Amino acid sequence: MTNTGKEVTLPKSEEPPGKSSLPISEQAPEEASFTKGILTGLPEYFSFVDRLDEYRILGLAAGKPFIYSVSEHKYDIVSETVCWNVRLSPDKQRIGYNNEDGIGIINIEDGTGRIVFSKEQSDQINQDGSMYFQWGTLPNQLLLIHQGEWDSFYYLLDLETGKYTPLQVKMDSYFLSEPIQWIDEHRILFSFRASKKKDGTMEYGSGYRSDLAVYDLRTGTTEKVTDTDDGYFVNFVSMQADTAYYQEMDPEQRRSYYSVDVTNKKSERIDIADEHNDIYVFWSPDTYLMGNVDPEIQEMNHVMNVSYVSRGTTRTIDAILFESSTPAWVRLGSHLAVSFGHAEKADDNLGYITKSQAHVFTFK
Repeated sequence: MTNTGKEVTLPKSEEPPGKSSLPISEQAPEEASFTKGILTGLPEYFSFVDRLDEYRILGLAAGKPFIYSVSEHKYDIVSETVCWNVRLSPDKQRIGYNNEDGIGIINIEDGTGRIVFSKEQSDQINQDGSMYFQWGTLPNQLLLIHQGEWDSFYYLLDLETGKYTPLQVKMDSYFLSEPIQWIDEHRILFSFRASKKKDGTMEYGSGYRSDLAVYDLRTGTTEKVTDTDDGYFVNFVSMQADTAYYQEMDPEQRRSYYSVDVTNKKSERIDIADEHNDIYVFWSPDTYLMGNVDPEIQEMNHVMNVSYVSRGTTRTIDAILFESSTPAWVRLGSHLAVSFGHAEKADDNLGYITKSQAHVFTFK
């Protein structure tokens, strides 16, 4: 186990986010009041993945899973196993991962692990495409996803028995399915691309439109929860309980935002003035975090201006410089931690190197 501890660096007059200043609450912030901290004591290169508990965050650093303590300002490497990506189990006791050997799990407490679905097993199912996974809502359940060129195939893996069951996740006139999030132990939210226009015309490309749909394990059926017009595409944003938030892109590349109750399939438009913003975190339809990516690149970095919107009040809280992939957000109740990589000039001034950084926003 490797520990590296440093104090959190904050602007003057602000206190470091230790246990006394990070009371975790699942309630939405009631007003746009916040403090911002820069988290240090992290690995050199890292990305946040998920919340482990009130003060610890699961991350991935140079292909190895680690746990970072916000209150103690240090991290622990969980395992030396090389992981391409990691996901936290619903009981927060294990990490799922995949690498060249297949899909495996690691116990957080002692770092031991095993392969639960090997590369050989994956090849026996289908040699076209790659295999990845999602945890179900039950701790001994994995959704295996075998991604092909035009569509994906799904299997439910029981970690106790090792048995896997194929799922018939299909919807008439749609293809290119993708699992988004488990709603409960029986339902999974998916996105689909249409294979036909609404007039029946066939599509041979990426789809005329996209929609969200719910697959029910009990019945083996898939039902749409959105119904877009031709030329409109739905992009999932986030989810709270049975409410999914999504962005809808029209044929002119204009964006609108909606919430939909996935149980009664009722959608409501969210009033967001700037249609070119990207939404990253929702607490409710009138309280959310909004990121706007500036099309101009500053040296090697993109600029994302982050604003907090609550009940009609908008406040800009940060300008994040990031080089390539979208910053990774982890929500800690009314608190947010974000990790990102930004490019800096090398010491010899002949090029750029990417360095990782993390910010935390504490809403009051």
